[in-house]
Amino acid sequence: MRYLAWPLLAVLTLTACLDRTTGPVLDGSFEAFISGDFEDELSGSARFGITPGQGFTISLAPVEIYHMIGLGNPDDVRPEVGFYEVGDLEDDGFFALYVRDTFDGTISFVSHSGELDITTSSPDLLEGTLTFTAHGTPPMEPDVSLEVAVDVTFSAVCASGARCE
Repeated sequence: MRYLAWPLLAVLTLTACLDRTTGPVLDGSFEAFISGDFEDELSGSARFGITPGQGFTISLAPVEIYHMIGLGNPDDVRPEVGFYEVGDLEDDGFFALYVRDTFDGTISFVSHSGELDITTSSPDLLEGTLTFTAHGTPPMEPDVSLEVAVDVTFSAVCASGARCE
């Protein structure tokens, strides 16, 4: 089931965070701080949704189009208020990723540890914080392992057309 999460996260980010006529939709929002081998501050739109049989996602689409942050869980339910562990793709639970375009190509940083704190959970709004540490490998340097720490505060709205109850 985990192999379904990657395409789901990408599709939800591309379709839910863009309005096809006017560009990025900014009614949900987030702020993120990236540190480690790359440092950056990002902000933009935040959406969440459930795709039956594929799971729950939060998609954070920065105004800077060369980045993306996503959180996924194979369960078909919106998380309730509380703390959740964030692991890697091998774990049965939440996982996160940070995707960054570079001069040499795209680097996908996959979480190996972290925490999700949901402070508000309703079909219309999901708020909280996400912190995770992730590893990635540059496309032209397969023997190099990079690490980033990602700290996010978000206020996400239900993605248009998504199931969010």
